[in-house]
Amino acid sequence: MGVVYAILFGIISCFIYHKQVTKKQSETFWSKYIFTWRFVGSTLFIIYFFVLCNIVYFSREPGSRIGVDMRLFSTWWITNQEHAYVIENVILFIPFGILFPACLPEKVSVLTIFTGAICSVCIEYIQYRTGCGYCQLDDVVTNILGTVIGYIVFMVCHRRLYKNENFI
Repeated sequence: MGVVYAILFGIISCFIYHKQVTKKQSETFWSKYIFTWRFVGSTLFIIYFFVLCNIVYFSREPGSRIGVDMRLFSTWWITNQEHAYVIENVILFIPFGILFPACLPEKVSVLTIFTGAICSVCIEYIQYRTGCGYCQLDDVVTNILGTVIGYIVFMVCHRRLYKNENFI
């Protein structure tokens, strides 16, 4: 699915990019680089999204995990296995924070954390409705934390690479 998306995105983006360059009658290194970065970032994001869905939904039997836990940090203090679940939830959303802003146009990347939060809430709701996972407030908080960490990594890398350029 990621390959199909990459091909379609490449064709559509080349058409749009060609029209923009024709309008401006000039082509700069940065415009080519931004185009390539968004293409690669969006392709990787689509692949990441399918892997995410596989991890949180398709790898589990529907109805196998039923429960709701709305206590904050309720899983952190119990066992080492549950510590691992908390850390896995943080790690699960770090790519979201890195790849999502790479797909977005200028100045919209600040919506990454909000979008990550909405995505996490949707995952928990679907897990609750299908029974493919426990619906836990801890999961939402740790997923948001992972998104924030990923976004910070993205911004640090972006600022190092583009000290003089301001396109995101």
